[in-house]
Amino acid sequence: MIPTVFTTRRPAYKDFNNELASNGFGYNKLPDVNIIDQKDKLEMQVFVPGIDKSEINIHLEDDVLTISYESKATNENEHPEYLKQEFIQESFKRAFNLSKEIDQDKVEAHQENGILYVTLPKKEEAIEKGPKSIDVK
Repeated sequence: MIPTVFTTRRPAYKDFNNELASNGFGYNKLPDVNIIDQKDKLEMQVFVPGIDKSEINIHLEDDVLTISYESKATNENEHPEYLKQEFIQESFKRAFNLSKEIDQDKVEAHQENGILYVTLPKKEEAIEKGPKSIDVK
């Protein structure tokens, strides 16, 4: 019952055609996601270090859960010229098709230590009850 995943990618750099500026694929890195299936819910863990929770947008519409972040444009004069700069958080947008088994009215999210946790409760009828014993009369 893992949600179907589709993603939207954007060029990672302003000069998209410059091979030296590109990351080899021409797209930004999307945050890594873990999905854990628990008995009564799915839990998504989205790796978003350095992003404040107020900057993360989560939308749920038409069985699609969308998680996005829009990086702020920085003025070149605000930062020194880096000799090496590796931890840049680019804008991203990830979307997940949710099954009808998810109770969309009860979806919750919180962020802790650079990980966004999204709890996707299952509807009561979707929770596996396990084997049932029947007494012989």
